[in-house]
Amino acid sequence: MHIRDAISLNEPFFLRQKTYGEHPSVPIEEHEFHRIWSAKQILIAARSIEERYDASMENYIEFEKAIASACINEMVRGDYDYDDVYIVMRDLNIRISTLLSAAQMYVDHLAAVFAAFSRPDWDAPAYLKQCVEKQRADKHHRLGEGIRNYAQHVEVPISNAVIGGKWRVSKGKKITSYHAVQISASKKDLSRKRKLARDTLSEFDDEIDVKYVIGKYIHALGSLHREIREVTASAIEESRQCFEGHIESYARLNECCGSPTVLTAIRVEKRAIAEEIQIHLNWDDVRQRLIRRNRDLRDLSVCYATTISPTVLKMEARQAD
Repeated sequence: MHIRDAISLNEPFFLRQKTYGEHPSVPIEEHEFHRIWSAKQILIAARSIEERYDASMENYIEFEKAIASACINEMVRGDYDYDDVYIVMRDLNIRISTLLSAAQMYVDHLAAVFAAFSRPDWDAPAYLKQCVEKQRADKHHRLGEGIRNYAQHVEVPISNAVIGGKWRVSKGKKITSYHAVQISASKKDLSRKRKLARDTLSEFDDEIDVKYVIGKYIHALGSLHREIREVTASAIEESRQCFEGHIESYARLNECCGSPTVLTAIRVEKRAIAEEIQIHLNWDDVRQRLIRRNRDLRDLSVCYATTISPTVLKMEARQAD
């Protein structure tokens, strides 16, 4: 144990740079230690929420990629036979199941960590419950959850897939050919889940457009996430400022040590370290990058990707005039 370590253990609460070598210790008040602890819990919760949401978005991208890949293969190689269609259905069933499971994990994780944002005048878990119920008022959101439950406990959800191309015709002339995968779930099959049949399926046709439903469901998830970001923004910013303030003040008081990479807030009991809290922002910078990466989500049910070239778009426009 270094001499400075022995001296610092006389203080019940202090800060110290967590790197090799001897560094000065700065005493802090008990209430400041608890403020650091609360800030840490909030930043941990905020990052974990963004990570789970990012996983959901990544799974949605993989779902769209699988559809795009099937379209391109059909466009280049021609008609699919039964085995080819089966492979596409298998892959998409896997993607849907994984995507909806990731989305449910996000919602479950919110419920598990959201209490970190509670205040004496605000019950964060109760507010979250209201937000989730508001999203479930949308029939597509309920159906998305129902399809996940069906896939988990009964059977894969996609019952039919149609893969093919179609010409766009203008003034009797063929202009461009587009290729698509249409995937559907059977209302009759999904009704095997009684709760789903009772609460939701009556609002849908016998053959349900799965891609449209998934797009609506993920959009609802994005709306929930946007609301969570908005309601927690001030607490997260205050917590980050708490860390930044201690890092900056330590650097000013101990210029000989330079700007600390990692600080540690330490609580001492009976001249022994009882608790340590690391103070740094590298890991919270990841959270900020995830926010920029996953911007406000549009309604994906009416969005689609295309490989069409600008030249062909101009051809279509000229024929339409």
